[in-house]
Amino acid sequence: MTVRVRTVDGVQTFAARPSQTWLELLFEVGLFAPRAVCAGIGACGACRVRFEAAAPEPCAEDRLRFDADELAGGWRLACRHRPLPGQQVQWLGQAPVRFLPAYPAEILAVDVGTTALKWAYALPDHGPFSTPNPQAPVGSDVLARVRYATSRPEGGDVLRAAVLDSIAAMAARGVREVVLAGNTVMLALLLGVSVAGLGAAPYRMPAFGGAVCLSADLPPAYVPPPLAPFVGSDLSAGVIACLAENLPQPFVLVDLGTNGEIVWYEQGKLVVSSVPMGPAVEGVGLRWGRLAGPGVISAVDVGPAGLVPRGRGPWQGISGTGYISLLAALRRIGVVDRDGHFASAPPSPLAWRLRRMVREGGAMRTFPVAGPVELFEADVEEFLKVKAALVAALQTVLERVQERVACVAVAGALGSHVAVEDLVTLGFFPPKWRDRIRVVGNTALRGALLLGTRPQFRSVAEELPHGVHVVDATAEAGFSSRYLGAMHLGEWGRWGYGI
Repeated sequence: MTVRVRTVDGVQTFAARPSQTWLELLFEVGLFAPRAVCAGIGACGACRVRFEAAAPEPCAEDRLRFDADELAGGWRLACRHRPLPGQQVQWLGQAPVRFLPAYPAEILAVDVGTTALKWAYALPDHGPFSTPNPQAPVGSDVLARVRYATSRPEGGDVLRAAVLDSIAAMAARGVREVVLAGNTVMLALLLGVSVAGLGAAPYRMPAFGGAVCLSADLPPAYVPPPLAPFVGSDLSAGVIACLAENLPQPFVLVDLGTNGEIVWYEQGKLVVSSVPMGPAVEGVGLRWGRLAGPGVISAVDVGPAGLVPRGRGPWQGISGTGYISLLAALRRIGVVDRDGHFASAPPSPLAWRLRRMVREGGAMRTFPVAGPVELFEADVEEFLKVKAALVAALQTVLERVQERVACVAVAGALGSHVAVEDLVTLGFFPPKWRDRIRVVGNTALRGALLLGTRPQFRSVAEELPHGVHVVDATAEAGFSSRYLGAMHLGEWGRWGYGI
């Protein structure tokens, strides 16, 4: 089957598979620039195309995103439609630009994240840098990547090549070794290791770790061993970073990304667990969610006139940290109630004034934040699900270690800029932990740099798997009760224990 795409360079013809979406086709032929997208749920609107021939019937997500005139003009979401014979689309999106800053350093550390690639060099002030993971158009979470990789023989090779090209650009100037951290799926795909065991329960951890060869054209690489099927080398590196900083033990390292990964550590003993969270905490998949950067709200302050966004406008979206800050502010003021709805009886004059700004639209009620950016009530529910999943898994781990915690290190997508008080306000952690919580940034990348510059840490990392006890939190009998108990903003969980 052939289809046509019109870009600024003219009309091109491509072979399409019936099973792929238009977004996947644009990615595979090199027309979709690496960027964070919801990749198939129709929430972000970043893959809008205009059908110039044989337009399909609009789906529900199209009708939410486009008005009647746009729909009549052929506008659709590429992630929600599959190519059909005779179709032609107009694609005016940004084409890939291969510019990644590279520096003449001996050690390159790379955190291969599901949403973004982050890297730094063993030189002062040379990182971290960040770019969207070029695989993002095929799926916003690890299971979507697994499905794509196993859907056809060459699927894994396509994903591998996309990230290898990025690492080659990073290592272009004299790097002699690359140290890689990342979750098990991302690293298995990069190393060409089968991810079939991560597609369905019972999950099997792919075998990798130690010295590896990425390709004949790249420097040798080192990968710290993963700890469990969904607790990867990013957490191994993270533990190394926490040990190097002498965090009080026992400590809990909580990595908040598309997967919520939890490691409790004390004197070489580890209890680990993970829970799917989706990309919401990274600002992806929500209506106005974006990765942090210019034009993206990173936090909000409360002033006499209401909410004041932080960042540099004009506003184009909200980061994951921005959503946390916004929800915490609205919860403290009383505009949003404990169930995540816009409150029917706000408790103060400021709350009443802000509540009157809500645009009523049935299930699509929105609160104007700044410029065109809005908070959708449905997006509050997505954050509630993320928070509840994390809390339920964390409580399950704490039960196994008899609630012994001296320090809580918050890493991952929220680990650099989130305010501890906002996390407590929303119920991610209990109020009693305020003084124990440390926002520690990207421990995966920092640990990878330590493993590159201080090789004595490699023996420590390689011993970690021997002390691991894995807790499958979602399979525990009490997980559902804990999850439901945490599905409220500001509550640690009604069925939790009094921590």
